[in-house]
Amino acid sequence: MAPWDETTPATERFTFSYHVTCTNILIGISLLSLGAAVLARPLGYPDPTGALAFTSEAALHRFQVWRFLTYSFAHALEPGPLIGFALCSFILYRWGHELEWDWGWPRFLAFYLGAAAYGALAHATFQALTAQPVLPALDGYGPALAVMLAHAFQPSKRPVLFLMLLPIPPLLAFALSLGAAVLVSAGFIQVGTSPFTVAGASLAGWGYLVLDPRMDRLLDAWEIRRTRSRTVREAEAHRDVDRLLDKIQRTGMASLSARERRILKRASRYYGRRQHG
Repeated sequence: MAPWDETTPATERFTFSYHVTCTNILIGISLLSLGAAVLARPLGYPDPTGALAFTSEAALHRFQVWRFLTYSFAHALEPGPLIGFALCSFILYRWGHELEWDWGWPRFLAFYLGAAAYGALAHATFQALTAQPVLPALDGYGPALAVMLAHAFQPSKRPVLFLMLLPIPPLLAFALSLGAAVLVSAGFIQVGTSPFTVAGASLAGWGYLVLDPRMDRLLDAWEIRRTRSRTVREAEAHRDVDRLLDKIQRTGMASLSARERRILKRASRYYGRRQHG
């Protein structure tokens, strides 16, 4: 196991922490959203948080489907949620860059947004089953914790400094962070911090990590069967072409049947594509 203080300035540069990355863009969008909400009050403008928050009524009944994703960039201007926002930004900055470097930005972005969408779906399910009044869902606790969980599953498994003092295993750090996020969000649910988005996004992230290797194995097996089948067909085509060329050499082109001419035409087109490909 690598030591907890393995991160160096070279590691930071290697993971593009100070460059334009998908992780930095996600953090930047959250900061812009928070800044807009802070400035809207004294300037007398409508709070943009309401247009980004997730509610079942707006997202499902009025088809404002963007709310499944944008709620994770909106933040309640309350002390507890703001502290949580700072912690989530730290999680993304600290572990999001490494995960993005390992996976590539398209897969990382799809994972983050997918976790956010499943978190919103969990919030909507709670409202549908309990007939609770329409409560908004805000904050990116869920997808940030899903990123932390995914990083904990990476081969390095570098210990995490809990409270900046005690090195602990990354999965234990995730479990403690998840418990704290659920407790904090439960206390601020009326202002939009939903424990159901936290639980739903984290569960979706875990499900992805469990199913993804199995899906890779299925796709690899399918690709192997496809390659084997193509190899067999090519070998049979080679034998047919060799047989027909031998027949042409012995008896001439006119001796070929219509079916044999079609075989030669298909082989000619196939080899032509191979040469130009």
